[in-house]
Amino acid sequence: MIDLPLLRHWALVARTPLGGTVHEVFPDVTLELAPLRPLPPDLKAWGDHVVFRRVKRTAYRVRNVEDLTTDAGWPVTFFTSDVMVKDTRQVYERRLHALFLFLYHGGVATVRSRHPERFDAAIGEVRPVLLKGRPRWKTEGEIGALSEIWEGLDLERDQALLAVPIAKEAEQVE
Repeated sequence: MIDLPLLRHWALVARTPLGGTVHEVFPDVTLELAPLRPLPPDLKAWGDHVVFRRVKRTAYRVRNVEDLTTDAGWPVTFFTSDVMVKDTRQVYERRLHALFLFLYHGGVATVRSRHPERFDAAIGEVRPVLLKGRPRWKTEGEIGALSEIWEGLDLERDQALLAVPIAKEAEQVE
């Protein structure tokens, strides 16, 4: 999962079938966080699959593409776009896809709204949070690195306990 410092008022509104989460960041504006997945060899095809998923390319209008770096140094690309109604060319949905590259894994965060004015009002608050994105390699309760085994231990106290001689024979115990 992408680890983000979600703001307190961003309510969790759903969990996706594949293990992601959906948060309401502003009325009628959602942020969906997908689990990390191994990156395919063709990053362009991956990006196209994410951005054009369930949308005909003729109904898609790119507003902006930005190659950025998160605060922690991870590459991220922001695709801001509109999905248009076929006949009227009115905006059906405004989106921002943030595609994160974490070594050999990719992460996707999608901000969307069917109200472009609400999207525009919310995105100024959401973008800085997305730029703080980093990988969360583990789920709750898992150990992600050996150093976590030692977290919370009082090493001075534990060393003192280890310094007490251990009895070799049962009769040596007082």
